[in-house]
Amino acid sequence: MSEPIGAKLRSQYLGLFTWKSGSTTYLIADVNGNDLIDDRDYAFAFEGAPSLTIADFINSGEFVQLSGGSGGAWQGTAGPDTFLGQAGDDVADGAGGDDLLEGGLGADKLSGGSGNDILIGGRGSDTLRGGSGNDQLWAGGRYTGHEDDQDSVNTLFGEDGDDTLIGGEGQDVLECGAGNDFINAKPGDIGRGGDGDDQFTGQGATLEGGAGADRLSGTASTFTGGAGADIFSLSNFSSVGGWAPTPNIVTDFSIAQGDRLVVSFQYHQYPVVWRGALDNAAFSLPRPCISGRTADRSRPSSIAPHNNSGSAS
Repeated sequence: MSEPIGAKLRSQYLGLFTWKSGSTTYLIADVNGNDLIDDRDYAFAFEGAPSLTIADFINSGEFVQLSGGSGGAWQGTAGPDTFLGQAGDDVADGAGGDDLLEGGLGADKLSGGSGNDILIGGRGSDTLRGGSGNDQLWAGGRYTGHEDDQDSVNTLFGEDGDDTLIGGEGQDVLECGAGNDFINAKPGDIGRGGDGDDQFTGQGATLEGGAGADRLSGTASTFTGGAGADIFSLSNFSSVGGWAPTPNIVTDFSIAQGDRLVVSFQYHQYPVVWRGALDNAAFSLPRPCISGRTADRSRPSSIAPHNNSGSAS
């Protein structure tokens, strides 16, 4: 293999290549037509801010790991690729295949392309786009100790496919797109559904179902179902600020639209209170739906309206 001019390229037994090239973009090519790299154990690591495009491999995606340096751009192949960013603002596009892209430190931009991809933002304010396929998008890290911080503002776009979007420690925006998606929103996050039947769970978050028959659940959150017959699953337990009774808020509950409420009770003294007008024609709580136990193991016997203009059946 010919060495690009100005680059310091080293090859080791397991195929580890490194170079330091500043902002210069180099192309690694077989100029004589005689070289063949066919070992699946090859990996690349970069220093500086390289821009790398991989193309024309006999079996695209056999290079299973690319490790970025302090910022740079990377274009994947039609096969399954792995990109592991480090410090700096990385830009990585997985293209085809089932890719794993991890941004690391910095404000990274990761695009999965086609295939069922896993995108992990890491620390910093990142932008993740799943593309087509059933993707997983993580605003922070997947493991303890690799999360982002509360100052990060990440934006996740599921786009096409049945995607899973996981918020981080910062105030993130999670956009579903098409497909039947799942959103796990953390305190301060905004989760927005798309055209499919999406599922949401949130803790101190703002959740908007959009079109479709969505299911929204969580604690201390604000729910807007949008179009479609939605299910709001509520609890009187708050994980935001300890045991304080922070309420859930439903902004657009509609019997006419087919919306439903599912209310669960936790083992403490905070009551479940409906703050809104109730009437017998639009709202009923039949006794068989009541379940749960209080702290002294007694069962609730009824649910009664409290400071409302109507009455419950």
